[in-house]
Amino acid sequence: MFDLADHDKLKFTASSEDSRVLDALAHAQRHQAARGDHITAFSEEGKEVDISFATQNWRKATSTSPRCASRT
Repeated sequence: MFDLADHDKLKFTASSEDSRVLDALAHAQRHQAARGDHITAFSEEGKEVDISFATQNWRKATSTSPRCASRT
């Protein structure tokens, strides 16, 4: 997924005014080099990234702990 998104092989656009998926993808891209089992569910501004659209398995990949930051 990251390879396709990072190298402009695919261009993602929202098909509605709902940008949650694109926001979550951008957040995941910013943390793709993180090591560990989880990435933080909070943006750099401290706001929780809305992943309510995601399945439970995808939600398990994030942590609601603000201390669970990208450790590269």
